[in-house]
Amino acid sequence: MIIEPPKTIEDFRKVRNSILKLMDNPWIDGSMYSSLTMKLTKVNDKIEDLEAERK
Repeated sequence: MIIEPPKTIEDFRKVRNSILKLMDNPWIDGSMYSSLTMKLTKVNDKIEDLEAERK
């Protein structure tokens, strides 16, 4: 199976929702939380870039 990276704004929003759900997990540890925070920042930046290109 080939897994492709997200390409559309909708794909990135799904990724963001997945990250947020993982961050709400009560069993998450500090290093995983900080890693997810960095990934969330990158996803949010990419969403902003794609929305800017759309306009």
